[in-house]
Amino acid sequence: HIVQKKARLPNTLHFKMLAINHHSLVRDYRALDLKRMVGMVNRVTSITPAPLRRQYRCIVRATSDDAGPVVSAFDIFLQQQAVPKGFNDRMAKSARESFVAQLTLGNQMDLVTAALHMAAEDEAMKSNAHALLPVETFSARLDTMVSEIREQMPFGLSPQEQLDWVHRYLFDTWGLKIAKGMTQGEQFSPYRVYMHHVLTQRCGTSAAAAVILHTLLSRLIKAGIVSFKEYKVGLPISNIARPIAVLTDGSAGPLKCAGMIRWVTPYQLLAEMLGQLKRFFWNWEWSTSSTSGFDSCAQALLNESAAKVSEAIQPNNRPFASMELSMLATERKALITRAIDPQGCYHAAQIRDLGVLLLHAGRFAEGISLLESYQEWLATPSLAAISGEHEHAEETGCCGMTEREEAPGSFAVLVAELLHYERRKGLEAAFSL
Repeated sequence: HIVQKKARLPNTLHFKMLAINHHSLVRDYRALDLKRMVGMVNRVTSITPAPLRRQYRCIVRATSDDAGPVVSAFDIFLQQQAVPKGFNDRMAKSARESFVAQLTLGNQMDLVTAALHMAAEDEAMKSNAHALLPVETFSARLDTMVSEIREQMPFGLSPQEQLDWVHRYLFDTWGLKIAKGMTQGEQFSPYRVYMHHVLTQRCGTSAAAAVILHTLLSRLIKAGIVSFKEYKVGLPISNIARPIAVLTDGSAGPLKCAGMIRWVTPYQLLAEMLGQLKRFFWNWEWSTSSTSGFDSCAQALLNESAAKVSEAIQPNNRPFASMELSMLATERKALITRAIDPQGCYHAAQIRDLGVLLLHAGRFAEGISLLESYQEWLATPSLAAISGEHEHAEETGCCGMTEREEAPGSFAVLVAELLHYERRKGLEAAFSL
């Protein structure tokens, strides 16, 4: 017999329950829990959610059957939805594919182009525009700067003098400004991070300015305008100071302010920008003194009071709060942290944050799977070594990423409590049918 029922769960998703044989795949963790609790030996309850609202699905925990070894214990990749929501979904898909294509280039990627594809995806998802953000047009502005430098830079300069001249051109002649500090609130604006706004208004955060500086130097080298070939870019500890670039051949000598600079790779620069967007769009309280907004986000799920949840979702001084955009930023940052270190604590933090966001979005199977993967990562034997390296990096200021994260296991108890709560709610909803 086939028993068919419908129920409306608290997250307003419709579920259809079908009694099928035990050879069928379990499609949801609630089905697995229900099978264990009720003792259904010859049948499994398969729960199929309604079509997802988002263009992308987050598929978690890849297997190692025939596809080779698993890169990460909580690996993720994105899959297109079968039926796109509309034209803006196709634009967002194209922007994400272009962004991922840039990531595959490693340190040879064009950072400005990658940042513009990030902005193009968000623009497509949050608006009903019928045209993709003109990435090539905005990227061509740096080609114009390269042409101006070719015409204006004096001949006969040494490599270090060329680098200093380009730095002065970008920040003095072209007029790139660093956004005001957090106390003035300007650096809380995504308009200071999205690359098309930064190029248009010539004002951005230190990370956005560093992306422009890095890309400008890279294009000058490719055009043969400067004589040096290798350099590195550093972000200042102060949020309102200019980024710097130095030659890596040692000709510049030791820097007086070397202890106040964080040297970053292209991956880390993109991760810094995405971390800022993630903070700007976070729906829940995230103070400037805190390294993560996970605590308030998880507590909003655990609180039964609707008033508390409403207050958590609409905090004060967060005019750009958007759960969809914060999920996009977290997804992209997880792709970057996976490329940097798939078993590191920074990637684990993104997996954890993405998991709790998916729970808020009603995508329970995916959210629970990510949080369970985070728990498994915490239980790995190598975690002690990772934690030790993390603590040493915190003390010396040499973290693998440009932003500080909390200790790997600082939210372990809260994650366990959240998983227990979600499973219990799923069972309660199933038994109430």
